[in-house]
Amino acid sequence: MLHSSKLIQKIKAVKLPPNPQTNAARAFKRGQTGLYDGRIRGTGFNVSHAENHTKRTWLPNVQRKKLWSETLQEWRRVSVTTSALRSIDKAGGLDAYLSSAHDDVLGLFGRKLRREVLEEKRRAFDEEAEEEHAEEGALAVKADEDRVQKVVETAENLRLEDGQPQRA
Repeated sequence: MLHSSKLIQKIKAVKLPPNPQTNAARAFKRGQTGLYDGRIRGTGFNVSHAENHTKRTWLPNVQRKKLWSETLQEWRRVSVTTSALRSIDKAGGLDAYLSSAHDDVLGLFGRKLRREVLEEKRRAFDEEAEEEHAEEGALAVKADEDRVQKVVETAENLRLEDGQPQRA
């Protein structure tokens, strides 16, 4: 069966999600419980002087730290790799790192923490917008009162100039 070149281009343009089975092989379960910055368990061989190969693994350098969240206004105790600590410093803090990092780098824990931070930011923004709206409403009422007062004063001034008696 012959395919047209347009059909082939459309098929090539479709981006398929990564195969979950291949990603499952690289999944690092412990990496889902903290901020691991995409670091996973490394595998390889110990090679002796006699060149015997023995399988081994290398684990990420994980530390337990308390990190400050500006948005949440609280300390969070987190398992974090030293690589993630450098990335957090470079981004300018935990909140900036969470908002700029890709989902694959964050893992489940990082995505939950990012959701908490974004929800808190949204809640604070909504409260601020409501306060501004209330202030604008109060200012608008005050401005209307000022306009009415100016109109009344102008009318009184015109009556005085015309020689009409002022009403009490």
